[in-house]
Amino acid sequence: MKRFLNIVAVLVGVSLTLVMTAYAVANASKSGAMTGVVATKAAASIEVMDQPGAKGSITVASVNVPGRSWIAVHLDDNGKPGKRIGLQAVPAGSSTDVKVKLDDVTLTDKLIVAVHADRGIVGTFEFSPDNFDASPDKPYFVGGMELAMEVKTAIPPFGVNASEGEASIAAVDQPGAKNSIVVAKVVAPTGAWLVVHLDDKGMPGKRVGFAQVAKGESTDVRVTLDPSVPLTDKLLIAVHADRGVPGTLEFNMMDKYNSPDQPFFVNGKEVATGIVVTTKPFGVPAKQGQAAIKVDAQPGAKGSLVIAKAVAPTGAWIVVHLDDNGMPGKRVGYGRIVAGTSTNVIVKLDPSVALTDRLFVAVHADRGVAGQLEFDMMDKFNSPDQPFFVNGHEVATAVAVK
Repeated sequence: MKRFLNIVAVLVGVSLTLVMTAYAVANASKSGAMTGVVATKAAASIEVMDQPGAKGSITVASVNVPGRSWIAVHLDDNGKPGKRIGLQAVPAGSSTDVKVKLDDVTLTDKLIVAVHADRGIVGTFEFSPDNFDASPDKPYFVGGMELAMEVKTAIPPFGVNASEGEASIAAVDQPGAKNSIVVAKVVAPTGAWLVVHLDDKGMPGKRVGFAQVAKGESTDVRVTLDPSVPLTDKLLIAVHADRGVPGTLEFNMMDKYNSPDQPFFVNGKEVATGIVVTTKPFGVPAKQGQAAIKVDAQPGAKGSLVIAKAVAPTGAWIVVHLDDNGMPGKRVGYGRIVAGTSTNVIVKLDPSVALTDRLFVAVHADRGVAGQLEFDMMDKFNSPDQPFFVNGHEVATAVAVK
């Protein structure tokens, strides 16, 4: 749940405002009158959320002020404003997503953000806590409380750790999917959720579907997708623990550190995968005889693989993948071939990767930058060097190596 921090409405600000109000009173004039700029709740407010990992700036979600004003950011000094490290002018009225640049200093676990009136020289911040009464740009007070808030910047732990084999996911591409997708297999150590997001440049974007799964192994799980949201070419799917209210998905991307239902991690990696749902054309068509491959079984193969024969209509690539439950997995080797027929081609394999019992070998066109393999399994529809297809079948084969 998005956690906006509003000094007027949220209890977490009470201790801070008491300290700051007491400070203001201690520095008030001898008459005892409050020296801050008094405003109504409707005229002055601020909303800001925690920003774990913030470095060069923080963002104030919204600020509303009756006149020209300042947002001042301070380090935390035992619950009181410390050194000022950021300052940003704002105009009268409402402003949203205000970015405040921060000095290059080591941040405290939380920062204190205050709102001051700009009542002296326009555009010059004139406030000194040591000379409160004489400072023109005093902070606003609403309902007797200073308009200020604390923002947490420390990075809390994230994710639910699971042992190898306790949590996993497998799903295949589903071109043309619209209202639902099917996850072939999911394993979870507790009750869990499958959560589906749009792809936002390789990162999880808007959530478009979720489904609850039981502890253990589940197969062929159908996840209904939001029909009102246009899908991206690729969707990202993650497995989240159901740690809050059972049966209620409690995960907010905007407040993920405070969300109970965080994703599982195994060996430091999130249990997630991506699938392609686009209907873009895929593959490079070739006529019968123009593209082919033949690879003999090679038990004990380790550092290389010998391709008995490969045929391509243009310059091409021989690409070798591990076997991932009958589908091409991690790429472990590739080699370039010229147009025509090539025999006894040696393709070096990555010695750091343990081979599966069999490997998949395909012939890809070299259509992008000549001599540079440009094929990404996670973005295959947009990759230039796609595999050849003959009569609708990929020019590929499987070879036993154990």
